[in-house]
Amino acid sequence: MNEDKRLQKIWEKTQQRVEDYHIHIYGIERAYAAMVLRDDLRGLFAPYIISESHVQAVGPHQEANYAFVFNKNGIGELLPWLQMNNLHNVSVLVHPETGDDYTDHTTHALWFGRKKGLNLNIFPRL
Repeated sequence: MNEDKRLQKIWEKTQQRVEDYHIHIYGIERAYAAMVLRDDLRGLFAPYIISESHVQAVGPHQEANYAFVFNKNGIGELLPWLQMNNLHNVSVLVHPETGDDYTDHTTHALWFGRKKGLNLNIFPRL
C-alpha cells in the first residue's frame, strides 16, 4: 500500500470514530465574558450547532456549564475562532464523542482558558 492510501485510510477511520463534538463553556452564570463567548459562538456557528443547553454539575462536570453539541464538520472553523477570541481566558472544554467517554474527556480533550477538574471515575476505561 502506498503512503497516500495508508494516510487516507487513517483519515477515514478517524472521521468514522468521531460522531460530533461537545463544547462546554464554564462560568456562564457569573461571568459576563463567558456569556458573550457563548452568544458569539451561537451567532457565528449556528449551522453547526446540533443542540445546546445549560447543564448543572452533572456527569464528569463538577461545575455548571453551557454545553453545545457541535457538528464535526465545523470543528476546523471553531477551534481557530476560540483560540483568537477567548480574550478573557474563559474555561472552555472541547471534546469529541467517540463512544469512549474517558478518553474523550482526557486524551482527546482540548482546553481553552483554565482547565477545570472533572470527575473521571464515572467513566469505564475501554
